[in-house]
Amino acid sequence: MCLESLHTILALAAIHDLKVIQFDITSAYLHSTLKEEVYMEQLEGYITPGKKDWVWRLKKGLYGLVQAGRMWNDKLNAHMESEGFTATAKDPAIYIKNSWASDDFAAAGFWVDDCVAIGSRKELASLSKSVDAKHGITGPGEVKWVLGMLPECNCSAHMIAISQEAFIDSTLARFNLLDTTTVTAPLAPGSHPFCS
Repeated sequence: MCLESLHTILALAAIHDLKVIQFDITSAYLHSTLKEEVYMEQLEGYITPGKKDWVWRLKKGLYGLVQAGRMWNDKLNAHMESEGFTATAKDPAIYIKNSWASDDFAAAGFWVDDCVAIGSRKELASLSKSVDAKHGITGPGEVKWVLGMLPECNCSAHMIAISQEAFIDSTLARFNLLDTTTVTAPLAPGSHPFCS
C-alpha cells in the first residue's frame, strides 16, 4: 500500500465514522510455497557436520528473497478474494468489500505483513479471524504504529491526526543531531549568506 492510500483510508474512516484496526501477519513470507527451484548455502552456525559443501533447496519464501514477495502477494490476494474482497485498480494492496451504502463495508490495506483496515465492527472482526486462521496474526486491535507514524483516531469527531515524531527522532539520532539547537527561522532576519 502506498502512503497516499493509507492517508485515504484513514480519511474515509474519519469522514464516515468507521472503526480502524491493525494487525501484523506472522512470518508472512513463510506462508508461500516457491514455484521455482531455489538453492542456498548453509548458514554459518547451521552447517550440518560432514555435509559442509551441501546446499539447501528452499521450499518456502524467506525475507530478502526476490521471489518471496510475489509469492506472498499471490497467496494474500487469493485469500482476500476468497473472503469477498476485491483489490482496487489504483493500489492493488488495498482491498474493498461491499459498498459504502451498506452497513457491512470494509477496506484493508497491506504493507508486506502489516494490515490497516477500516469498516464495520462485524466485517473487521471477520477479516481478523479469517487472516488469523489462515496465516496467524499478532497485535490485533486499534491502530497504533503504522509505517513509522502514530495515527490518533477520533472518528466520532471526524478527526485523525498523524504524528511522525518517532520517525523524526530516529532520523536525528541516526545523523547524531539529537542535541542540536532549534531555531524558529533558518536564518537571522536581515542576513545574506550568499552575498560577499
